[in-house]
Amino acid sequence: MNPPPLPDQVPSMRRLSSADTSIHKLIIPGTMFVICGGVFMVMLVGVFKDGRGLEGLLIAPAMAAIGYVFMKFSVWVLVDEVWEDHGWLVVRNQGREARIDLLDIIHIRHSHFSKPQTVTLILREPCVFGRSIEFLPPYRFFELGKPPVMAELAERIESKRRMAAVSGGA
Repeated sequence: MNPPPLPDQVPSMRRLSSADTSIHKLIIPGTMFVICGGVFMVMLVGVFKDGRGLEGLLIAPAMAAIGYVFMKFSVWVLVDEVWEDHGWLVVRNQGREARIDLLDIIHIRHSHFSKPQTVTLILREPCVFGRSIEFLPPYRFFELGKPPVMAELAERIESKRRMAAVSGGA
């Protein structure tokens, strides 16, 4: 059986992830590290100028280290794109791609208190991205409750399970 076509080849595919993921994965961390570097340079100039404040030089590297750990576990785990295509998910991250059957998703959860909200898919079998896939759903102004994408995906999964049960039982 041939795999589903790529998203740019078929207009019927629907994007489930936010188009702003690259902002969260690249621009925000990059800005944070540039600011930390700038603070470090300003403090370094102050140390050379006055000869005091050497202990202050530890602030910027500590901020960068804390920021790195935070980004590693909360932002850089997000995949770049998630597309839904007639019973399949097409997941892309850093030039790699995985095609996942909706029947292979055993659980969907979302973050309740993080900003922005994230959706995590737990898979029956690991793919190239591991056993879980985490992505940003499309942005909503009021992020109260579950993201609509999550409810729609859960409905599609359940529908496909019912169809598989009917066709498997025949």
